[in-house]
Amino acid sequence: MTPRLPSLPEGTPAQGLVARITSLANVDELRIVATLSVEERKRLKDLQDQQRDLQAADPKQRARDLELKAGRIELLAKHVDSLVKSLCNDALVVLRSAADSLRAARGALDVLRRTALTVDVLPGTGQDAWRSL
Repeated sequence: MTPRLPSLPEGTPAQGLVARITSLANVDELRIVATLSVEERKRLKDLQDQQRDLQAADPKQRARDLELKAGRIELLAKHVDSLVKSLCNDALVVLRSAADSLRAARGALDVLRRTALTVDVLPGTGQDAWRSL
């Protein structure tokens, strides 16, 4: 019984080499084609892991897991979208305006305290800590 060579996909380097192999074939060329590169080994491992997962997993459970993942990704997308809207230029302009207004109001309050309150008033009267009492 003669050994049979495996069938190889058309157009691949391995198929081309097998089609023209002779007893005078270059051993180094055969070794290069027969040896998987680091990337090919990683790809093969990933595909084998994926195949094992698909064969071992219950299709209904896998569907539920994928739906949960899709839901989490959708929630994350909505959250990122709301952050973008919160931090957009218009929102920042409104925030800057409110901060400027607050600064101006505090300045006016400070001027009012210095001019309207008499000398005999205790220091800090009318400030936030005083109001919380």
